[in-house]
Amino acid sequence: MGPGMMGMPGGGCLASQSAAMGVPGLEYAPHQHPPQMLSGPSAGPPAQEDHSERIRSAQMQARYEMKLKSKEREFQELQERLCREEGHKAQMQAQFERDRQGLLFNLNQLSHAMADKERKARFDSRKKNPLDSKM
Repeated sequence: MGPGMMGMPGGGCLASQSAAMGVPGLEYAPHQHPPQMLSGPSAGPPAQEDHSERIRSAQMQARYEMKLKSKEREFQELQERLCREEGHKAQMQAQFERDRQGLLFNLNQLSHAMADKERKARFDSRKKNPLDSKM
């Protein structure tokens, strides 16, 4: 590990991960020194602080990107679930409508049968009444 990477979480692995993710400024291999550290002894502490800041920034970006991908997966799963639920709801509504139409048809048939029976009973009672009244 190079100077400035000691004691940092992830050590030198972060630099190669950051380079793979396209983080600018961290495209060097973990065993190499960053360009600022090669400039001489006068650039020691500020270069290390800058390097540490870039590592923290890359870590934050990596966490952000992981969270973003996680949220995108979650969003995709929720969209798929919603689509399945909407399909299921549409099937249930179609079945409900078929059942409703069948019940209305049966109710209509019963209503007509009852009306026919009532008319027949009324007609039969009219036939009997005139004969009864003549006696």
